[in-house]
Amino acid sequence: MTVSSILRRKGTHVETVHAKTSAAEVAERLTKQGVGSLVVLDAAQRVIGVVAERDLVRALAEHGAAAEYLFVTAIMVAHPITCAPGDSLEHVMSAMTRRKARHLPVMAGEALVGVVSIGDVVKSQLDNLRLEVGVLSDFAPMRSGGSTSARFA
Repeated sequence: MTVSSILRRKGTHVETVHAKTSAAEVAERLTKQGVGSLVVLDAAQRVIGVVAERDLVRALAEHGAAAEYLFVTAIMVAHPITCAPGDSLEHVMSAMTRRKARHLPVMAGEALVGVVSIGDVVKSQLDNLRLEVGVLSDFAPMRSGGSTSARFA
C-alpha cells in the first residue's frame, strides 16, 4: 500500500494558510473546516510548515491570551517532513513515529498534492488487514481438506 492509495480514497484537497495568518484565524479555520492541521505556505506558495491543534494548545500555554495575535510562523512546525505519493505506508508510519508528526504534506516534486494523517494511515492499514483476514478465512476451509463441492454448488 502506498500514499497514493490513501489520496485516491480521501481526495487531494489541502487546507492551507499563509505565513502572515494569525493564530486566532488558524483556530477558526481548523474548527470551520473540521481538520486537524493546515499546511503553511510562503508568498511563493511553497510549503514552509504545518500547524496543528496541538501547536495552538502549546502557544496558548506559553503565551496566554496573547497567543491569538501570533503569526502562524511562530507556532507552526517549520520544515515539516513530507512524503511522496509512491511512498509505502510502512515508510510513512515509521517517519511519523520517529518525528512525532501526525500530518504529512504529500509532495510530487515541488507540488503539494495532498496531506495524510496518522488516522488515514491507520485506517488504511486496518482495511488492508481486514481484507487479508477475509481472504485467509475463505482459503482456510479448502486447505483443511474439507469438501469444496458444497461451496460451489
